[in-house]
Amino acid sequence: MSQFSKQEDTYTNGEFIIHASQLISRGQFDFMLYEQIQLAS
Repeated sequence: MSQFSKQEDTYTNGEFIIHASQLISRGQFDFMLYEQIQLAS
């Protein structure tokens, strides 16, 4: 999980959406999306 936290701030919004969509099957998407929303607001 921590490796994604370090990487995500280097993504643009579009790249994050693509990356997050690849995590859905791993069950991490909800957490990642929530965290991204918190950072964006």
